[in-house]
Amino acid sequence: MFMRLLKGAFQLSRCDWLSGEQKFHVENCIKTLSEIANERKIVITADLNAQMSSLLSRSLLGNRIGNKWMDRVRSRRPSGLGGSRDYRTIIEGLQDIVSLFEEEMRPQVEAEKSVLVDVMHRPDRLFPEDSESRVQCSGGGFVSKLINHCEKMLENIDEDLIIRLLNTIRCMMKTNLQFTPDALALRMRLLRRYYGDSVVENSGTGMDDQGNDDDADKEDEEEDWCTKIKQSNTVSVARDDLTLFQVQCLLDSAGATELFIKLVISASSPAVFHESLQLGISLLEGGNPLIQRSFHERFVGQNSELFFHTIFTKMEKAISEIKSCHAVATTDVTGQGNNKARVDDIQDALSQAAAASKAAMANLRKPEDDDPQYKEIGLEGVGQEVMEMTHVLRFLQLLCENHNLQLQNYLRKQDNKNSYNLINETLELLDTLCGGTTGGLGLLGLYINEGNFELVDQCLCTLTEFCQGPCPENQTAIAQQESNGIDIIVAIVLNDINPLAKRRMSLVLQLKNDAAKLLLSIMESRQDSDMAERIMQNIQPSYLINAIRQAFNTGDSTEGLDPLDTEEDMGDDVATPHEVGHNIYILAYQLSEFNKELAHLLCRGFANEANRLSDPALDYYSKRTAQIEVVRYDRTLERIVFQVPPICNYLTKTSKLKVLYTAERDEQGSKVTDFFARTDDLFNEMIWQKKLRDNPLLYAISRNMPFWANIAFLLAVICNSLVALFYPFPAVETEI
Repeated sequence: MFMRLLKGAFQLSRCDWLSGEQKFHVENCIKTLSEIANERKIVITADLNAQMSSLLSRSLLGNRIGNKWMDRVRSRRPSGLGGSRDYRTIIEGLQDIVSLFEEEMRPQVEAEKSVLVDVMHRPDRLFPEDSESRVQCSGGGFVSKLINHCEKMLENIDEDLIIRLLNTIRCMMKTNLQFTPDALALRMRLLRRYYGDSVVENSGTGMDDQGNDDDADKEDEEEDWCTKIKQSNTVSVARDDLTLFQVQCLLDSAGATELFIKLVISASSPAVFHESLQLGISLLEGGNPLIQRSFHERFVGQNSELFFHTIFTKMEKAISEIKSCHAVATTDVTGQGNNKARVDDIQDALSQAAAASKAAMANLRKPEDDDPQYKEIGLEGVGQEVMEMTHVLRFLQLLCENHNLQLQNYLRKQDNKNSYNLINETLELLDTLCGGTTGGLGLLGLYINEGNFELVDQCLCTLTEFCQGPCPENQTAIAQQESNGIDIIVAIVLNDINPLAKRRMSLVLQLKNDAAKLLLSIMESRQDSDMAERIMQNIQPSYLINAIRQAFNTGDSTEGLDPLDTEEDMGDDVATPHEVGHNIYILAYQLSEFNKELAHLLCRGFANEANRLSDPALDYYSKRTAQIEVVRYDRTLERIVFQVPPICNYLTKTSKLKVLYTAERDEQGSKVTDFFARTDDLFNEMIWQKKLRDNPLLYAISRNMPFWANIAFLLAVICNSLVALFYPFPAVETEI
């Protein structure tokens, strides 16, 4: 109910018919609801949170500009010193006004840029048919020459022009565009100016393939189009019929992959390096296997040592800067304040954390977040290398997307004179970010905050992609790494990350969820006990059970609804407490195969079923967890434990028994093929059963389908029996 109220208020604030005073009150209402959500730890989706932040910041900027100018009018000073201050106030006010105008005009600028990108997509349409220029520009020749020109500019180091070109090339991979009605009308006018009247309303670029004019009256067409789109504040359009996959392959054939590698090796400036990373991420977005193969072929066919040396060096610099930042911040924390007893308390807490590096779950007394002498250790003042690590790790993650085993192994070891292990370097970066090198393993709240959350989470996601598939060599490399990487990951799963949890519980849930997935990927398809023993080395089994119960209780207290329906409505981007608890339960379930104490605490087996039923958390997750056995290519039997999707609870018992009794078992493997042939019908049935829940009468009837089938059969038998008893029927004479 709270989320619906918040979404409704946000949609209301975007209505054009609101007056200034009404819009002011609606924005104040949204601000109050946002503060209540933060106080009560109500999870808000990332998209809605970002949109609200943008709205409130824009409103705050407008109010600040108005207040400055009102103060300027009220407090006019005639003196010389006051005059200089007045000039400074005027300049600051003008700068704020320019910023506000830039924000307001940004949709129009984006529309103009999208037209430029459309011209790059189809430059041949600028020229008459059957002309030599049209032939030369068709087939991607223009983009290829543009990329070659960008490579030659590396010698002159024209930084601004290179950045603009890279940004334009990257915009070519934006297939779905969003515009305001005014920006879209401007876009249509510009397209008509460049391409003539060959515009189609339902086309994203406003161009059709034949180049014919569908409407002779352009003004009427624009008016109809604008009338159609004014029903919403933004309009989403698609660019021609090109998909992201096709555009990525087109740019790769034009030399974009080669350009990216050269730009990274040159590393001429931080701005160019940043834009180069954005280009590489856009090329690999979605896990394009052809682009991954292109990167691998260039790595193997050329000397990739310089490329990996550049990435490795930047990661090393980032780690060094983070260590320096933590050292300075820790000194400030321990030396801050005049209360010597308080300083001694913090020093004792840090000493206890250093002694507990091998026992991450030690119960340390943590300072309160509302204490004025307590200070989080963030990343203020760090260099550009640290800020770019999120994009570097995202690029490495996309290289290994979809379990690309070749690139997973290549990132660990290259066939060059000098090999750079980026897997261990990523784990060391995570260790440094979370304070493992400073002895603060038990004080994650000191090191993880809103400022570095994105980088910590990206480390977890990248390491997960390094291991999934599985990649046994990378799993072993992570487990045998000398740093406290594994202990840090376990600590994120099990520890309370305060004060971040009190301010942004959704961020903490996301970290815990990704950390649990990383531990599961490290144990994926491992038949030995090495990984389980390494994970359980410094923790007690009871901590895992407590973490499961805590996540379950948090989900009940914050959601207050049916967990199945709530998790479906929240979407895939938001980690719910029940989802986090389920991943921790699956982790504990797999670890219990090698730990008898943990198996006893999980109440596994029929002998402990009564104890499991008495524990709501374990009973909840146990009923929603299933497992299958898979025969791998090397004829080994692997057990896969997974979460049962919530919609599967709507599958009727009759359908389950039907699949069990009627599945084809004539040949080896035939039952698997027969089962997957039935999945579409079963899925449609589950969707239909979920809809029937809204109608209690129809749902009650559908639950007893076998009973109604038996009744129908009995009635058919009675009808046929009556027919048999009275046969032959007496002849009936009819008069004509």
